[in-house]
Amino acid sequence: MSRTAILTVVIALAAGGSSAAATAPLNQAPVNAQGFSACFDAQANLVPFSGLALAHRGNEEFFRAAGFADPDGKVAISRGTSFRLASVQKVMTRVAIGLLVEQKKIKMDAPIGTYLPDLPPEFAAITVDQLLQHKSGVAPFTNMAKIDRETRMAYFQAKSGAERVKILAKLPLSFRPGERMEYSNGGYHVLGAIIEQMSGKDYGTFLHDAVYRPLGMSSTDLLPNESTAVRFTKLRMGGGTYPDWVATVARVERPGSPAGDGISTVDDMTRLGEALLGDKLLSPAVKASVFPRKGDEWRIGQAGGTMGTNTDFSAFPATGWVVTVLANFDPPAGELMGEVLRTYVQGKGCKPLSPQDRVSPMQSIIAPGPSPTT
Repeated sequence: MSRTAILTVVIALAAGGSSAAATAPLNQAPVNAQGFSACFDAQANLVPFSGLALAHRGNEEFFRAAGFADPDGKVAISRGTSFRLASVQKVMTRVAIGLLVEQKKIKMDAPIGTYLPDLPPEFAAITVDQLLQHKSGVAPFTNMAKIDRETRMAYFQAKSGAERVKILAKLPLSFRPGERMEYSNGGYHVLGAIIEQMSGKDYGTFLHDAVYRPLGMSSTDLLPNESTAVRFTKLRMGGGTYPDWVATVARVERPGSPAGDGISTVDDMTRLGEALLGDKLLSPAVKASVFPRKGDEWRIGQAGGTMGTNTDFSAFPATGWVVTVLANFDPPAGELMGEVLRTYVQGKGCKPLSPQDRVSPMQSIIAPGPSPTT
């Protein structure tokens, strides 16, 4: 099947929703399965989408999928399809830090030199909380094209969090810790090193033992598997775009990290969201410290994106909704779908968004260069 045909079928699948729900104005659509389907369709018609969406609250559940998981357009995306998480993996890292706080192995306001040896003084003075909230000044490592080749290769070849910290600690801080906020994958690699140092386990093993296994997240891991959706992108390595969607197949699959790109399914992410709504994983005080409220509505989660991957995960303590969108198209397909659907289930109507309505911070980061993630 040609790339053009794949895209055409994706749009056709997305347009197959309920005509009954579409008879009412979208911004007044009732919160039910038909309304959810109509809202999904409207957004997919505005911004082509391949992936799936699940909204869950108690006995209420709305699900839609569109597109293909394989490069030939023969395997339709289904509920069992796993996706690269991009920076939604950072939610797992925050949970891991919270668990170590619960165990009294780390403190949020402690300087990281308390836990990691042999750091330069300015680097050692950064606090755990500053790393979590992207206020550390640690090198961002968001656009790898801006990193010199030697540093980039050392970063990719690092076998542990401690090795990556040595690389990051040699780079100048972008600003004085606590001075401002700048999104930093590098800071989350430092958190990964703290998790490994204070738990006595590598990052992936700690998550499996403390989070995935207890919650029954059997399809969540750091490496892709046979059910993981291939990624479709229009972005060329090194800059520029393709006229049509191209399947990206890595020659070497690198595992996910504390900063991004583990894999999961929509059902596993729902299990995580339900645990975060209650006290199954973290106490209320610790949960509020690792997932601080921003604005009027407390949303636990975030979006993430890289070439051929765009994700959005949200758990809302006030209303009990967990909304997960996993896509194997470039940003902003998934993040816009996520915002639209989580707004809809919160009873605020369906308001489809175009890339002009919400300029994706991820697109400016991922356009050039090798293996970026946000």
